[in-house]
Amino acid sequence: MSSNSKIQLLKEALYKKITSTEDVSALRQCLEKCERAALLSWVDENGYDMLHHTILANNVEAEGMLFALGLFKAPHEPKLHSYLHVAANLGNRSITAMLLQERPGDFSNKKDQIQMA
Repeated sequence: MSSNSKIQLLKEALYKKITSTEDVSALRQCLEKCERAALLSWVDENGYDMLHHTILANNVEAEGMLFALGLFKAPHEPKLHSYLHVAANLGNRSITAMLLQERPGDFSNKKDQIQMA
């Protein structure tokens, strides 16, 4: 099966899980079959990646699975909109708490940090 076919299956499983209450085992199986680089580089037409979509759907279970598989952890950075800001703006407390736990450096604005010589 080609990498693009695997990504398409993954997208379908992810969206199905986000919109339903079914067990995430099918999603996990798809994630485990795909190459890490392909998973981390996939974005939709709006520039949102898989972790963004779990945040937008307020799906803490799928978010936790991504982190449990070691995906989207620092030093990975989204191409568009920080995960923490998206979650906080939507008022997703559980999602925000997990992001703070799994990506502890995200709460600081790295551009504004002052380096002391």
